[in-house]
Amino acid sequence: MNQLGYVKKFGHLSFKEKPFNNVDACICATLSYLNFEVYFKSKKINQIALKDIPKVWDKPLCKGEFTTLNNRRLLKVLKTSKRYQNAIINNVSSVRDSKNDIQFFAMSIILEDTLPVISFRGTDLTVVGWKEDFLMIVNNVIPSQIEAMNYLEETSKKLNSKFNIVGHSKGGNLAVFCAIYSQSKTKESINKVYNFDGPGFADKKLFESEKYLVIKDRILSFFPKDDVVGTIFHSPDNYFVIKAYAFHVLQHDPYRWLLSHDGEYLLANKFSKTSYIRRIAMANWVKTLTPETAKLLINSIVSFLGGSKSNLINFAKRLPKRVYYNYKLWRRYPKSTRKTIRQAWKNLAISYKLALREYRSNKK
Repeated sequence: MNQLGYVKKFGHLSFKEKPFNNVDACICATLSYLNFEVYFKSKKINQIALKDIPKVWDKPLCKGEFTTLNNRRLLKVLKTSKRYQNAIINNVSSVRDSKNDIQFFAMSIILEDTLPVISFRGTDLTVVGWKEDFLMIVNNVIPSQIEAMNYLEETSKKLNSKFNIVGHSKGGNLAVFCAIYSQSKTKESINKVYNFDGPGFADKKLFESEKYLVIKDRILSFFPKDDVVGTIFHSPDNYFVIKAYAFHVLQHDPYRWLLSHDGEYLLANKFSKTSYIRRIAMANWVKTLTPETAKLLINSIVSFLGGSKSNLINFAKRLPKRVYYNYKLWRRYPKSTRKTIRQAWKNLAISYKLALREYRSNKK
């Protein structure tokens, strides 16, 4: 059973009958990937209940994601479930700016008989969103994190109650970041923070700081067993490893996370071998990158994907042309630039070899 099956099985139960849990938090995080900003802007509405979303909106709301089909299925069952149909979406905020390298979306979800939820969207299929993620290698703070912190402070005043914060992928990182850096009064209103496979933070000392320690026990992180995204940088200590029915990066998709018949995540004792090796390799590789090299690498990747104004769907459609165009572009790079980029990728391969050696050594 996955989260779709969860709603089908337990959707007839209110939050009084079955209290809000980790799976509900992930569903709220998943809802942030729907294109609510389009309708809130075009229809000039401030809020809408899930049950009141017109059927003609369903397809456009869910388009533009790798999980589009499952998102449509999820929306359909949520709209007719006792548990979710009266949930109200409001406080929608969206920023997408290729010049300033920011892709941000957040909203609040007002649920019946339980605490409201602030939900942060992860990286969508826009190249600017991916570029902002890559910039975590270079910058301690990215624009979305600042946007998330401001959003939290403003929205917490509107909610005027305790609330939960959720986010998947980059959204999980934003949830943790803004909770840690929030003002004391806001921190007191945070019930729990749910981080679903979000990348970590480059500064390990963050988790020794007082601003983290005061909220540490309220931050819950969930990672799939064969994790990829969550292996990047340092993550909070309080985490759970979830069993999933896919391999490698496909496990980033929360629809592939397995649930028990009771509606709880099936947990594994530890990460997979490949995830463990990947975690060590990525940490070692990032240490080899100077800021200048990292920027060269990021710009070359963004160029290959079609530039900051493009998206991954267009890239996939034009893959042969992009490969040919980037080959010509590569030949125009100065030899020193090509050498630096090649060496960076070689260092990644070396880091994986060393990580594998370390893993085998620890197994003995």
